[in-house]
Amino acid sequence: IDLNLIDLIGRTAELSKADAVLEVGTGTGSLTARMASEAGMIVTVEIDRSFAPVAQEVIGRRGNVRHVFGDCLAKKSELNPSMLAAWDEAAKLPGIKHRKLVANLPYVIATPLISNLLCSDIPIERMVVMV
Repeated sequence: IDLNLIDLIGRTAELSKADAVLEVGTGTGSLTARMASEAGMIVTVEIDRSFAPVAQEVIGRRGNVRHVFGDCLAKKSELNPSMLAAWDEAAKLPGIKHRKLVANLPYVIATPLISNLLCSDIPIERMVVMV
């Protein structure tokens, strides 16, 4: 895990307590933990449950992190409704004003995820991704 890269992604996102962040690909939780101290709320999505024990240890118990287990895509041209519902809930919390995608995306889902988000009516202020 390159902590310098995680720090660069975190700085580039320009996070604040007014942000509801969608992170796709929780992995070991290093980026999530870095962002949790700055963001208002993080919805982090991971398809591979084998990462869960490590991620939970790295992230710890934080009230502003919600884990969604599953694929970010319902199908190639459709975002996962559970993920969207969790992000919608996060965006409605008091003090939240912006939505951001901040993620270290798996290559295979990068294009369909970003395309679906850009074609949606979701008001995303910023997308910071590493593929």
